[in-house]
Amino acid sequence: MSNTSEVDDSRFSGKRIFRVLVNLQRIILTFWIGGLWTVGYIVVPVLFQQLPSHQMAGNVAGQLFIFLSWLGLIFALLLAVTYFFIDQAKWRYAVLLLITVFISINLFFLTPEIAALREMAGSALREGTELHSRFALLHGIASGLYLLVSLLGLLLVIRQPEEVC
Repeated sequence: MSNTSEVDDSRFSGKRIFRVLVNLQRIILTFWIGGLWTVGYIVVPVLFQQLPSHQMAGNVAGQLFIFLSWLGLIFALLLAVTYFFIDQAKWRYAVLLLITVFISINLFFLTPEIAALREMAGSALREGTELHSRFALLHGIASGLYLLVSLLGLLLVIRQPEEVC
């Protein structure tokens, strides 16, 4: 009889761990992807409307995006580990890999280049100049990658792993 209860206990314990991991991935996705959408599509536009200069708004927005990028890299790693235990669907890993690549391009290549252009030009980043054209191009690429990360993250939110009863 004790063998049966041990098996039941281990199954119950396995279900409990599974449930905790499913909830953990939901919390991570909610915090991370919700943060991406909130900051990128609500907070930053408000900053540009409310702060006295675009340079000040851009500086604050840049800091928020850097924070979200580091958070995204950490959360992508946590999600990959979590998915290993709850759902090993290859498409989830592919989405996380794409997200990680896009975040890394923004964080390690585009953001430093944009910051260097801003520093080089100072407040003289005027339309029609070569520096402004390069800034606009890099900013457009960064914005496009941010949108892709936001949409891919939304896909992970919508397509939750199937729960085992």
